[in-house]
Amino acid sequence: MSKPSATLWTDYADAKPEAGLCEWRIPSLSLPGEHIIVSAMMRLRGAGHGDPILSPSFDYWDGYRVHVPCGLQWRVTLAIDRDAICVEGLEHADCIYCERRPTLHGCQRPADGRGVIINGDPWRFNSWWLSCCRWGATPHVDDPRELERIRREAFARARHHSTMTPAQPPEE
Repeated sequence: MSKPSATLWTDYADAKPEAGLCEWRIPSLSLPGEHIIVSAMMRLRGAGHGDPILSPSFDYWDGYRVHVPCGLQWRVTLAIDRDAICVEGLEHADCIYCERRPTLHGCQRPADGRGVIINGDPWRFNSWWLSCCRWGATPHVDDPRELERIRREAFARARHHSTMTPAQPPEE
């Protein structure tokens, strides 16, 4: 995801954006106290028998009205990647193998670990992973903050081992 713009967040309940790409700040259901930031379109959609209405592409239409998550905020963005997702304030270190910033991915898994994986609403994601290259990809974890902590520790160990000089043979 591109670097967030400096504009302040606007509560969706107070004002709606115009059609176009926006950054959306949504309270996470699986990471209490954290916010998920996604880029998504504000677009016209058919909503029943009336005129089309302007709403985010991740809205839910129940047959009577459009619903959005509670606490939803937005701001205009220049982000190019519409599928970008991030946890607010969480910066990922560049990969030591490919030297690129990894991409955060997520999905929603059943609580018991069985059944269908759902790639739906980012604020419901409870399984996260990073990808950038074959060597820098990570397994799924419940918390992306923990994922980044483990990853940084592993990279630090790898850097430490790569800078160590080989043992010198004993002098005779």
